[in-house]
Amino acid sequence: MNDKYTFKDLLKKYNKISIPKIQRDYAQGRKEEKAKDIRENLLNNIFSNEVQSLDFIFGTVCDLPNNSKAFIPLDGQQRLTTLFLLYLYGIKNDKLKINGLSNFTYETRKAASDFCKAIVDNEWPTLDDNMTLSKAIVKQKWFMNYWLNDPTVEGMLTMLDAIHEKATNNEKNYPNLDNITFRFFDMNEHNLSDNLYIKMNSRGKPLTTFENLKASIDRILPDTTRVDSFKWLEIDDVALKSKKNFREQWMYCIDRKWTDMFWSYKENYLSDPPFMRFIANILSAYWINKESIQANDDGEKNKLLRFFLGITGKEDYLSFDNFREILPTTGLEKEEGKHDNETLKFLADCLNSFYLILKFEDNLAEICRPSWGEPDYDLIKRALQINPSYKERAMFYALIKCPYISEISSNKDEAKQKIKQWMRVFWNIVEQEQERIRNFIGAAHLVNEISRGIINKNNKDIYEWLSDEQNTIISGFMKNQVEEERAKAKQIQRNKENSNTGFSEDDIVYAERHPLLKGCISSVFENDKCENVSFGKRISDRVDLLNDLWNKDNEKDYSLVKVLISWYDKEKPESKLYLKKNLENWKILVTDKLKDCFRKNENNTFNQICQGWESMIANTQLIDNSRDDGKIIGVYWNGKIILWATGGCTWNANGNVILDKMHNNCILSELLENKTIECIQKIPNCPFFAGLDINFKYFRGNKCFELQWNTDGHVYLIENNERKKNFSVEGI
Repeated sequence: MNDKYTFKDLLKKYNKISIPKIQRDYAQGRKEEKAKDIRENLLNNIFSNEVQSLDFIFGTVCDLPNNSKAFIPLDGQQRLTTLFLLYLYGIKNDKLKINGLSNFTYETRKAASDFCKAIVDNEWPTLDDNMTLSKAIVKQKWFMNYWLNDPTVEGMLTMLDAIHEKATNNEKNYPNLDNITFRFFDMNEHNLSDNLYIKMNSRGKPLTTFENLKASIDRILPDTTRVDSFKWLEIDDVALKSKKNFREQWMYCIDRKWTDMFWSYKENYLSDPPFMRFIANILSAYWINKESIQANDDGEKNKLLRFFLGITGKEDYLSFDNFREILPTTGLEKEEGKHDNETLKFLADCLNSFYLILKFEDNLAEICRPSWGEPDYDLIKRALQINPSYKERAMFYALIKCPYISEISSNKDEAKQKIKQWMRVFWNIVEQEQERIRNFIGAAHLVNEISRGIINKNNKDIYEWLSDEQNTIISGFMKNQVEEERAKAKQIQRNKENSNTGFSEDDIVYAERHPLLKGCISSVFENDKCENVSFGKRISDRVDLLNDLWNKDNEKDYSLVKVLISWYDKEKPESKLYLKKNLENWKILVTDKLKDCFRKNENNTFNQICQGWESMIANTQLIDNSRDDGKIIGVYWNGKIILWATGGCTWNANGNVILDKMHNNCILSELLENKTIECIQKIPNCPFFAGLDINFKYFRGNKCFELQWNTDGHVYLIENNERKKNFSVEGI
């Protein structure tokens, strides 16, 4: 078996090349987006005039009369057809000379077979202005119109148009087709039947999305100078050291080192899906910073960002057009110089950082885990799986851009500690935002800003950098939490210098681990500057107080809410208070909505002087009557405070209360206490009544009236469930 063949060699060796009936139509000429991308990439490679290898061509050989032989390709018919059309175009335009082209034919359908013969035997059409080559061919007398119904003929015409366009733009440089080679495997010579090929090819798997992207990137790699970050990979690789430029460095690593590092995260024995997700995540963050995409609704709608974030690694196909907006276009004649090569260099730096930390750090999962995380939580695995959360995307980017990774090969222990502290700070910040795209957008900006700031200050550890007030942070992402991290960093730095001052990192992390705090611990201090712990106690004392107040195994008693609400001293809540029975809501109350209330609470006791709606919320029975999804307190209806069930507003249900002058009602309470009226809507132990309207029985002498106290300030006589008469308040 000859090592390499050209299409011309195959024509010389065999009297006929026949595409068999079992093969599909000519797919490279289809008009769909995927075929267009493949066609353009293939022709760009061929017209570059570089030596190209089209891999293996499998086939069988059969005997013809007069000792002739026919080659029947079983794999490679698409590539062979494209070469046939390239040679045909070259011959018809006096750019090539070759014999035997009429020996190539299709047996899939008669139309395809007749077309192949006719287009070789007949004269080439003359093109009028604004006429495509395919239209000129169709107008020829020898062309049969019914051929257009054949998908192979249609595909060949489309490919000829693409070849003509390329050749017109490269008029003096038609490609040397002898540069296009393939390895030819004659199955007869190896005593193999075509059954083996059918079994080998039964999966019908095309190139993966990653393989297609890789091939497209290979074509645009620049021959620029070497990139410094590759030196991290050269530690134990002499071959990599010998690579002269970025192109050689990239192509060497993507087939070896980079692919190997994703093998631990493979799916179905393929490392391509996690590799593709890595690229998508990094390009997302790069695009956010390159285009200064803001964390708002417009940012969340950014078309290219959503494309990158939507990549799962499971796609059958992704058009390279979507990547051209961000990648350089070197080698693409129409768009020469549109972009520089910074994107590819950035991507290479990120891949090299990932390689370095994977190689030198065995306990990476523990380093990257949030302080409150479960022991088996692995950020890397989560980020490289399908559809990670936006928080995990943000934290994975934070890891890759960590400025201390470059130190890990020279001083592993110190670098490990710095990386762990870096990840701790960013987990604390990212955790406080909701799970949505803007979390990732804001975090990407902040990561880049702080990473650059630390590098510019000779890689100071993050506590030292945050403590220095001269190091400004422009990003507004999670500003309050960023300020808390700076305050905590100052405390840690003071404690390092003098153990009798500040607070130790261990004490602060102890608080951050609590499931109701998760990194946001300013509520245990007297103020947001985190200077002193409330009531002069230790951090651990305040955390233990929170543990006593909140029992995650018995959340339904609302002890946490009742105690904190009793310390609420504003006439109206500044915003809605969600009293939902879930961990996330408890956390919001403690770290934000009722943070000041926790600061005032010393020993988990009720504020005995609380009045108004705070007193009502602190009442046990009302809270017990709450629906499973909790209640909302908010200001509605021209300033009235309303408490209602979040599952819906059924005012007659027990527990739905309007808190206003009508319902915070001492008059009805006094009448009820004197047994002048009867009412089942009274909430025990406080002067409040549940419901939009309050129905009660009023006794006067020997008569009993059914009355309704309405929110409009009037009392109505009720007969047969209808309002009959309007009573004044004084009339009661």
